[in-house]
Amino acid sequence: MNQGTFKEIVDGRNRISYHLIAGLGACVLTTLLWASDMALKQATAATAFVYLLLVMGIGPAMRLWWRPYLRKLPYGIPYRWRGELGIWFAAFAALHVLLVWHGRVWQILPLRHSDLVGLVALVWAIGLAATSSGKAMRLLGIKPWKWFQSTGAYVLFSLVAVHTLYHAWLRPRFSPGMIGYVYGTLLLIVLILQIAAYIKTVLNAKRIRLKAWTRVLILVAMMAGFAGVGTWIGFAPSRDEKVLRVHQWLPEELVVDLRVQTAFNDREIFLRFQWDQPQPGGWYHDLLVFQDGRWQRYAAPDPWVVQGQSGFYEDRLSFKLDDGSVKGFANFAGWLTQHAGIRSNPDAVSREEVQAHPWLGQTLGRSDLRKYLPQSREGPWWAGAWDQVRSQQELERLKADGVFLDLVMWRAHRSNAMEYGTDHWILDYRHTDQGTITYRGQSWDEGQGPESMFDPEVVRRGALDIHKIYENPLNYRQDLFYSDRANWLGEHEPYFLHEDFLVPFDPEVAQWEGAAIPAIVLRKPEGSVGAWRARGIWQDGQWIVEMSRKLDTGHDDDKRLQPGGIYTWSPAVHHGSNERWHWVAYPYQLGLGPSAEQAGVEPRRYVQAVPFSGDSPAWDSIPIKTIPLIYPGIVDWTWLTSENHHGYREVREDALSMWDWHDEDPQRLAELFLMLK
Repeated sequence: MNQGTFKEIVDGRNRISYHLIAGLGACVLTTLLWASDMALKQATAATAFVYLLLVMGIGPAMRLWWRPYLRKLPYGIPYRWRGELGIWFAAFAALHVLLVWHGRVWQILPLRHSDLVGLVALVWAIGLAATSSGKAMRLLGIKPWKWFQSTGAYVLFSLVAVHTLYHAWLRPRFSPGMIGYVYGTLLLIVLILQIAAYIKTVLNAKRIRLKAWTRVLILVAMMAGFAGVGTWIGFAPSRDEKVLRVHQWLPEELVVDLRVQTAFNDREIFLRFQWDQPQPGGWYHDLLVFQDGRWQRYAAPDPWVVQGQSGFYEDRLSFKLDDGSVKGFANFAGWLTQHAGIRSNPDAVSREEVQAHPWLGQTLGRSDLRKYLPQSREGPWWAGAWDQVRSQQELERLKADGVFLDLVMWRAHRSNAMEYGTDHWILDYRHTDQGTITYRGQSWDEGQGPESMFDPEVVRRGALDIHKIYENPLNYRQDLFYSDRANWLGEHEPYFLHEDFLVPFDPEVAQWEGAAIPAIVLRKPEGSVGAWRARGIWQDGQWIVEMSRKLDTGHDDDKRLQPGGIYTWSPAVHHGSNERWHWVAYPYQLGLGPSAEQAGVEPRRYVQAVPFSGDSPAWDSIPIKTIPLIYPGIVDWTWLTSENHHGYREVREDALSMWDWHDEDPQRLAELFLMLK
C-alpha cells in the first residue's frame, strides 16, 4: 500500500480549520431543523445522525469510485474530513443525550431498551472520538488503532441504526411521519454502499476488476434512493394533513391566551373571561337544513374552522374545579380525566361495548365513554381501565368523600341566551348535575322535517336562512338574550329556538331551500345544573364571558367554596367543533383572598380572587391574569401512566406535575403533543 492510499484510508490528523467548518455546519443544520418546528433534542439527534452517515459513507465511496478523480477535489474532500465529522458527531450525540436528560428533570431511570442502546452508542462514540488523532495512532500502533476505529465505527453505526429506527418507527402511539422515512432511506443507502464496497474489496483480492458499468449501476441505485427521498418529501402529506388523519382537524393556533379576572363577596364567586376569537358565528349550533329536497343535519365542524365543511358547533368555555379531594388533579388537571377508549380518541370504545357494560350501559344507559377519574376504577388509584368500574356502593362513598370534579361549561348556543352555564361532575362518568338543563333536542326526519319550527311571528317564514348565515354570521345577532326579549322581539330574529318561540312544523311555511331550524330547543334550567349564571358577548373579534355562583350552593354535586380557601382550577376554551378540538390549561391554584405569597404558591401558577363588597365587582379595578391554553392533541392518562412514558413511575406516585416536567414554551409543548399518535 503506497503512502497516498494509506492516507485515504487512515486519517489520524485533526485540522482546526476543518473542525471550524464541520462545527459551524452542525450548528447551522441544527438551527435550521429547530426553526422548522423540530424540537431541539430531535434537531441535535438528526444532525449527529447525518454526520455519522457521512463518516460511514466516505470509505465505501472511496473504494467504489475512481480515486484519482476524488483526489482532485479541493481541501482533501472527502477522505480527510472523516475524523472531524466523527468528532462532531460525538459532540452532538452527547448534546442530544444531555437535552433528553434535562427533559427528564435530570433523572436517568427508568431506562428503556432503546435508551440503553443509545447510551452504549454514546460510549462508543466518545471512545472513537477520543482516539481519533495522530497521538492515539502512535500510542496504540497503526494496526490496533485502525482495527479499533474500523470495528468501532461499524458497532457504533449498528447501535445508532437500532436506536434511530426504534424512535422513528417502533415506539408505541407514535407515527413515523416523513422524518422516519428519510432516516430509513438514508440508512439503507449507507448499507448498500458498505455492502457494495465489501464486494468490490473481495473481487479486487481475487484480481477480478469491477467493470465500469457495475460502478455506474451502483451510482444510479444511490441516485434513485435520493430521488425516492426527494419524491417522498415533495409528495408526503403536509403537517396539517398528517395531523388531520390523527386529530381530525388541526387548529390554526396551537396556543390561545385566556385573560381571567376573579372576585368574590360573602355570598358568591365571580369570574370574567376574555379570549380572542376572530371568526364570528360561534353562537350557531346543530342546525337542521332543508337542502336539495331533503332535511339534513349540519353539525360539527364549522365552515369557518375547516374549509369545505358545512356544519355548526357552538363555542364553549369550561373549567374543572377541585377542593383538594381528588388525587392527581393538582398535578395533571384535565389530563387525569382522559383515558384510552374515550369517545374523542382514535381508539374509542365501540357503542356496543359501552351499552353491554353492566354499569355504564345497563345501569346508566350510556352508549359512549366520556371523562372519568381513575379512582372510580378497580386497582391502584392511577390504573383507570375503562371497564373496571367500582361497585355502586364504592362510588357513592367516593362521591360523599368529595372525590369528584366540578365541571362547569358556558355554551354559546345551548346556555348563553338563557344567561346560564351548565354544571356537571366527573367521577365514574361525566354526569350532569341534578335538575333540568338549559336545552333539549327535538326529533326530525329527512323526509318529514323537524318536530318544531320557529313561530312565524318571531322568525319570518318559520326558519333561519342558511345562505344569510354563510354570507355573514352576524346577520343574526348574537347579543339577544331571552330575559331581554321584550326589547328585541319583532325587531330582530333570534338565532336560538326557545320553547316560547316554537310551533309544530309546517312544511307549507318552513320547508324551502336553505331553511335552517336549530335541532336544540332552549328552556329555563332548574336545580343544581343551573347553579352558574353566565352571560357572553362576542364583539370586536373576542369573547367576553362573565360567570357567577353561590359560594355554597347547598347541592352535593357542587364543590363548596369559602373565603380564604385555595382550590385547584383548570380552564379550557372550545371552538367550532366537538370532542378534543379545544385548548386547555395546566392546573392552577385559585385562592379566594390570599395572595400567591400567602398561599405559598409560585405566582405564575396562581390565580387570586379579589374580595369586594356589594352585589357585583368593578372589573376595571381587578387585575387580569393571562393563562396560556394549549392544544392537547390526544395525550391521555393511560399513556402518561404507561411504561411508554419516561416519567410513569413519578406520575403513578403523584410525585410529578405538568409544571415540573413540561415547564417550557407552550407553543413547543403543543407541537410535541401533536407528535403523539
